[in-house]
Amino acid sequence: MSSLPGLAAAAHREWLDALRQAEEMLRGSAAPATALDQAEGYRYLSRLATTALWTFVENGDPLHPKLYCNSDAHMKYGVDNPDNLYLRCALDPAHDYRLWGQRGEAPYLGITVGGDFYGGSESVGTLAQHQLDEFSVAADGSFELYLSAEERPGNWIRLDPRARGMILRQTFFDRDAQRPAQLSIERLGAAGPPAPLSPEALAAGLRRAAAFVLGCTQLFLKMSASWARRPNQLLGAPGRETRHLHGDPDIYYAPGYWRLAPEEALVVEVTPAPRFLYWGFQLCNYWLESLDYETRAVATNHQRAKAAHDGAARLIVAHQDPGVPNWLDTAGHAEGAMCFRWLLAGDDPPLPQLSVVKFSELRA
Repeated sequence: MSSLPGLAAAAHREWLDALRQAEEMLRGSAAPATALDQAEGYRYLSRLATTALWTFVENGDPLHPKLYCNSDAHMKYGVDNPDNLYLRCALDPAHDYRLWGQRGEAPYLGITVGGDFYGGSESVGTLAQHQLDEFSVAADGSFELYLSAEERPGNWIRLDPRARGMILRQTFFDRDAQRPAQLSIERLGAAGPPAPLSPEALAAGLRRAAAFVLGCTQLFLKMSASWARRPNQLLGAPGRETRHLHGDPDIYYAPGYWRLAPEEALVVEVTPAPRFLYWGFQLCNYWLESLDYETRAVATNHQRAKAAHDGAARLIVAHQDPGVPNWLDTAGHAEGAMCFRWLLAGDDPPLPQLSVVKFSELRA
């Protein structure tokens, strides 16, 4: 490896330094001292590193863009929604792009065009937000959509000069039953395969990956610590106020932090908004990762939750199954983050009401 070009070697050292700095942030945080939370913290850092390399080194070329999943059951950060399928691709506003495919069955498909991810000088957040259903989609579900700086006829999204990428959020009521969209993207005028990897391209990708890891670690630790100061509360914010965090303005976010003794449970009373497409509630760990939604009931939504005739739902967060509907499993944690989302419900939907009760009182 002694012959590795100097530019790539220097960037790789910066990458390793960023991981060490992020580890120091984790070690200096107010995270719970349990073996589970500490182990998840180191796994979280390894997942952030994986996501960063996947995003900026493997899929960071806007001249040959690819739609790829950048958050799933094993790559988690920033209160990922278990009901969402997240796809991302790199963009450069100096070029024109075509997005096409089949609409699929997700009730919501949001298109977010934004600046660079958390970290670096261009972290400007959400620049444009659209729903696919705003555009013309054929009866068979097929569509094509153009993204460019200059206006084009038909389905078109303007690319801001600061745009660096696109996030596609597909929100499902039932991910097992509803078919996801089939999507592709291309840069207009592209010819031939990508150029072989150069030291310059690798260095640029590693430096953006390093900024992402440091930016995410710092930002999300700050958020978690802030919410933890007011446990068992939800703090509402319209999506337009979360643009700097690459939030979706169609979503009303209500994050918070839960903390329960072994004999306690948290009751979350949900009252329907006058209008909405979806609501969802989830549990996370201190590191703002969704809990294990593949094997445990750690999240629910307006369709899965058992509700009263008026649409109200009573969710139960507890360490063990209380034998009543809508139990959400804390998965071995005594505390962690949580989030409630309204989708297409306006800027002032009702916040769920939270109360801590004795576990023994739940059946009554």
